[in-house]
Amino acid sequence: MKTGNPEGITSLDTACGKRVAVMAGGSAEKVIKDQNEKCTADGKPIEVQSYNDQPSSILAVRSNRADAFFSSQAPLTYFVQQSNGQLELAATGQKNGFDDLYQGAVLPKDSPLSEVFRDGIQILIDNGTYATIMKKWGLEKNMIDKAGINLAGKTAQ
Repeated sequence: MKTGNPEGITSLDTACGKRVAVMAGGSAEKVIKDQNEKCTADGKPIEVQSYNDQPSSILAVRSNRADAFFSSQAPLTYFVQQSNGQLELAATGQKNGFDDLYQGAVLPKDSPLSEVFRDGIQILIDNGTYATIMKKWGLEKNMIDKAGINLAGKTAQ
């Protein structure tokens, strides 16, 4: 959103009655549309604006066509860093309707490199390099404690 958070959006609930840009077809669009159902029931619908890409969503905010752009933190952090002080993050440190998002590298199933890759990432976590990289890019709230393989829906192995 614009610097100073002029619309006072601090959570999904405070997005009610606002104009919110999202990338079409993404998980953020589903979350904001689900929130819109709650807001509409309370008489304050969200004006959901779906765009084909994230830069178009950001442009909607910068040009005052939207009050906020809703997405996961990593892309938002990047766009704020590139905005020359015109945009800021809000409602960080909350799930905001998202389940845990597992991200990583893709290797062929049963690849002998899978464990080597996982162990390499764990070394970066253990020696502090991972934290340094994540902090450099403003993603320290998204850090993991332990590397794993196929983590979606289970504990790291």
